[in-house]
Amino acid sequence: MSEKCTKQIFQCGEIFDPTLPNELTRQEPPIKLAALNVQKKNNAKTNVEVNLSCTVDTIFCEPETLVKLIFRLLRINNRTTEILETWEWSTSAIAVISADDTTSGDLSLSIENREPLVINFCDELEPYKKGCFTYIFQLIEVTTLPGSYYNISDKRFVSTALEL
Repeated sequence: MSEKCTKQIFQCGEIFDPTLPNELTRQEPPIKLAALNVQKKNNAKTNVEVNLSCTVDTIFCEPETLVKLIFRLLRINNRTTEILETWEWSTSAIAVISADDTTSGDLSLSIENREPLVINFCDELEPYKKGCFTYIFQLIEVTTLPGSYYNISDKRFVSTALEL
């Protein structure tokens, strides 16, 4: 027997544009990138699909480079915060420099890159769970090598809640 979808609710999230650090450890406060609210009023089982899409722009100006980002999705309901999932994204480059480049002093190197990042997560809310559910997408860790720069642009944060 298949479950019948009786109600669908689409919600757009709020996007934040904070200054992004070159280094961030898990001992430091996370950076909020996006948030959205889903209101659940009845006893129906509800699946909430959360989707974040963005572009990660990187610029590498040194022969050996790295950008590593760790993201986290939280759900807050009735003053209870739950970590739903974490994701790691990274990119690096190692440039081969010839002996002619080092003797001539020409070490100009600049590699620019744009990569799409799409994260989907499905959260199953049991019938007894009610109220406002806030989903927050955070950047919790950043690691870069000198000469490595990044930006997160074109952010979209949406959800679709399906009452079953």
